[in-house]
Amino acid sequence: PDAPRLRSGNSSLAFALLLVLGAACREQTLSNQKGALRITPPAADFGAAFPAETRELNLTVVNDGAPVHVTWSLPTAPFAVEGEGLPAEIASGELSVTVRFTPDEVGRFTGELRVEADGMPPAQVRLLGEGKAPPGCAAPQPCHSIAFDANKGKCIETALSDGTSCADSKACLIAPKCSAGRCLGTEKSC
Repeated sequence: PDAPRLRSGNSSLAFALLLVLGAACREQTLSNQKGALRITPPAADFGAAFPAETRELNLTVVNDGAPVHVTWSLPTAPFAVEGEGLPAEIASGELSVTVRFTPDEVGRFTGELRVEADGMPPAQVRLLGEGKAPPGCAAPQPCHSIAFDANKGKCIETALSDGTSCADSKACLIAPKCSAGRCLGTEKSC
């Protein structure tokens, strides 16, 4: 038995219809799709830092769609975004953003980094940090000063300038002055 045949006019019409439908489907997926913006992680906790100490965290802004023009809302101090500025357009993919936390006083701080694009829900990340009080330092040795160094996380003792008056702990020196971190002077009988 012979298989049924399509007429050449009908097969050409069916083929043309398939091409148009296929092109329409492809055109839809290639068009300027609006995706979604998001920032990961959704919250950034910097932990505790001493006043003047800086902590950094890297955040990732993800654009799941076509490139979009964006508007940024930057956090206020003690939070800051590193660099000269953030781009006005985010390409499809990921963008790394470095945020810094530098408290200038003791206390808890919150902030927000937000990015918006027309026709998309905004993406934001909550920023958390705490300024903690520096510990007290022990009394320095004669001819030294002592201060807490926030970056090193400890008390640092440094020698006073030569010629600075000093107090001899035994009071057996006349006109004592600092020299190379030591309290020196003319000895007297005690």
